[in-house]
Amino acid sequence: MKVEDAEHLGFRPVGADHLYTCSARTDIESPFIQPIDLKVQLTGDVVEIDIPDEVSTMPDFDPWIETLQQAFKLGLQLELFIKPGEIESFVATRIEEGRECKTLVFYDTMPGGTDYLQRFYQYLPEIAQRVRTHLRNETCETACYSCLKEFWNQRMHALLDRRLVDRGPGELAGG
Repeated sequence: MKVEDAEHLGFRPVGADHLYTCSARTDIESPFIQPIDLKVQLTGDVVEIDIPDEVSTMPDFDPWIETLQQAFKLGLQLELFIKPGEIESFVATRIEEGRECKTLVFYDTMPGGTDYLQRFYQYLPEIAQRVRTHLRNETCETACYSCLKEFWNQRMHALLDRRLVDRGPGELAGG
């Protein structure tokens, strides 16, 4: 096979950093190959829950917040029949008036949104009650695969403890 043929098939010549078809290559002079950059702007839904300072400074904050995130995702799965991974979450930290503020952010993984988060906001008391009831009926010590654990949150399994979040969803559920 000739070097030119190999390059056209996508093989890298010795010493080349980019494939023949890569727009970042600068060693090709051709009127047919032009550099191109693709940009994407997505819109979607988010729900932000401010975390009070006294909660974010608790000694067991990390296990509590991870468990709370998984509990709400479980509630969405039980109440709205969503699949794992359709709603994700993270804790955002920002500096406001010289102090660190934390916010729990839930976001829709589908570009454009699925309206799950609007329904999450609308039915929060029902979702919270469903989670609370489900977690109270579990017999595991901290967490299991029928309550908070799932394949996708394996890195967090050591932090999950269903007993940590009994009060939060209960208060949201109105009881």
